[in-house]
Amino acid sequence: MNTKQQCLANIHDTFVQRQENLLSLADTLMALPQATDNDRKGFQEVKLLLRSAEAAEIERELSDCVKLGVMKRDILEKVEKLNEQLVDFALEHINASVTWKAFMKQLFQSKSSQDKSSVLDLMRYLDIEVV
Repeated sequence: MNTKQQCLANIHDTFVQRQENLLSLADTLMALPQATDNDRKGFQEVKLLLRSAEAAEIERELSDCVKLGVMKRDILEKVEKLNEQLVDFALEHINASVTWKAFMKQLFQSKSSQDKSSVLDLMRYLDIEVV
């Protein structure tokens, strides 16, 4: 695997790991004694979004990018949209301050690591085509 493919593979793997980490975090926060029934319901909904057809499509398309050796701009936009949906949903549905703060902190950290402009900068630096 060449450097470009390795970079694309790392982006794919980071996305998959981020999804797994957020699912695990939701499970952990649901188990906290401070979590209310409403919080647990909200985290279940977050987990559904993380396991949605859209999230699975992003993962498949990122995997295809590795094989093709190019990044598709629309995939980066889909990742950004999924992040926005997660933040919006969490803000709307998760009410308990301890669990809410912990979830939002992890979500924002994950989002920043997947920042679209950083990925685009890296693609330019490594001369990876963005189509």
